[in-house]
Amino acid sequence: MTNPLSEAYNEYTIETATELAFDPPELTKWQSYWRSGWGKGLATALFVMATIATIAASIAFPVFAPEIWAGYAFAFGAVAVSLGIGALLAGFQSSQQGYGFWNGFVNYIRNNWAQEVAITSAIYIVTLGLNTLRYSVANVSVASPETSESLLNPQEIHYTQNSISNKFSGAYKGQCVDDLIDGLISGKISPMDIPAIQVFEYQGKIYSINNRRLFAFKTANIPYVKVEWVNMSIMQHAWTGNGIDIIVRGGSKYL
Repeated sequence: MTNPLSEAYNEYTIETATELAFDPPELTKWQSYWRSGWGKGLATALFVMATIATIAASIAFPVFAPEIWAGYAFAFGAVAVSLGIGALLAGFQSSQQGYGFWNGFVNYIRNNWAQEVAITSAIYIVTLGLNTLRYSVANVSVASPETSESLLNPQEIHYTQNSISNKFSGAYKGQCVDDLIDGLISGKISPMDIPAIQVFEYQGKIYSINNRRLFAFKTANIPYVKVEWVNMSIMQHAWTGNGIDIIVRGGSKYL
């Protein structure tokens, strides 16, 4: 009689002669929902709502548009990175088990994207709503010559000189432009505590009379600053340069 222990393994059980099979862990109701059509539909709807809300907010508050879109890119970029890392790990594990890398990679994304997109979209919409309240309190709108004072993104303002001194004059005589930039970047100086820069519109573009302050705001990447609309006739210096490039006489560590 043949010893059963010496027989070759044939992938069948001894008792039932049925093929061995792997039963995956039972999914929770939460997991099952996000893998269903309803869950994926909700995730898609939330993502579309988040995108529409972002477009609407950036139009309503153009000064904050760069900040709004940066938040959108960060939120959903993080989702892409998270899914990508998880899929890579799942693909590697799948390849180690003999099922192939792409099988595990694709299955991970298919089974998890809806949950991650839905949760991120919901949190993002709430956060954007809170930020919109902050923008409204600031009463920010697109500045125009019809308003004497408003807020503007300094990146939208052009210089009226092609060079500036690295030292302030007037009430701030002797102070260095780099010191102002350092304070703005570190948060020790608030842009709202700095006097409004005087601006005017010419041929569809906005120009500043106060070029040192504008240079500091631009360099420190301040999203919006106080501006005062004036008549260009009050400008006392010669108008030079292309409005974009500027040189700091005496030097600046930021150039």
